[in-house]
Amino acid sequence: MCVTVLLSTDRPVVHGDRGGSDDEDGSGSGGATPDEFPELETWILKASLYSGRDLPRMDLFGKAGVDAYLKLQCGSAKAVKSANKTSRSPDWNQELFLRLVVPPGKVGLASLPPVKMSIMDADYGKDDHIASQHLALRDLLLKPKEYLHPKWYAFYPKP
Repeated sequence: MCVTVLLSTDRPVVHGDRGGSDDEDGSGSGGATPDEFPELETWILKASLYSGRDLPRMDLFGKAGVDAYLKLQCGSAKAVKSANKTSRSPDWNQELFLRLVVPPGKVGLASLPPVKMSIMDADYGKDDHIASQHLALRDLLLKPKEYLHPKWYAFYPKP
């Protein structure tokens, strides 16, 4: 296994045993041209988180019975989470920023999995999952007017 950390200005090097004359510093014929590695785009997804309503009681102790937070994740991107609120109807009023690395071109966005929004209960040790909802990123691009104003998401089916 060969692992290399590159800056955006570095030239990627391909290692292999193709029988070529690869130098140890990677300057031999095994080096890839920059055209073989398209530029990845970095997107920042900003989510404005306002409030939750009627969350279930998850803990035996405490007045509220839940220490709720929202976790956003998309594929292998580092998940982000809101502050914990000890309430069954929390008001977060905060913004979350999720950094996404997107391959270039039209297929770049389509290749990403949906954004997973999970409501969690913070506990000592392992946090409890309450509910999740998924949002396809292509919906944000195809129907941008639907996302200009706050939008409620139902994490549970209607009674």
